[in-house]
Amino acid sequence: MGGELGHGGGLLVEDQPPRIIKYSEIFEKVCPKYMAMGMPYQEFWYGDVQAVKAYKQAYELKMELENQRLWLQGMYVYDAVSRLYPLFNPLTKARTIEPYVAEPYPLTKKTREKSELRKADEKAKKDFEFFKAKVAAINARYEKKETEANQQVEHRD
Repeated sequence: MGGELGHGGGLLVEDQPPRIIKYSEIFEKVCPKYMAMGMPYQEFWYGDVQAVKAYKQAYELKMELENQRLWLQGMYVYDAVSRLYPLFNPLTKARTIEPYVAEPYPLTKKTREKSELRKADEKAKKDFEFFKAKVAAINARYEKKETEANQQVEHRD
């Protein structure tokens, strides 16, 4: 739809009989849109025109972030439902479910590193406890053999 500037500062629309569209009509039409984006009425009409661009960019960013938040929410729902799947599948013999995730998904580099560090610490503690139990079992066997050997020596005497 092309148009030319008409007399009085409006646009002439080619496909219709000549009708002048005033800029004020265009602004009145888009004002509610910008108000929905959070721009106050007074600022829309009397504020800096650059603010309109900033509000629109901020709104688009806000919508992108909201979309990512909803996508993440969908991932949590998907994860929860997939963990319950064995309960609802009649062909599955094992009716056990996996526990829900222990912590939120790490979204930033900082939280990802923190999560990896915490998991590494947990693994190190678990490995240490395993090693400690093995050492205790070996010591117990050694002490048992030593006790048996001492008892045999005492019986000989």
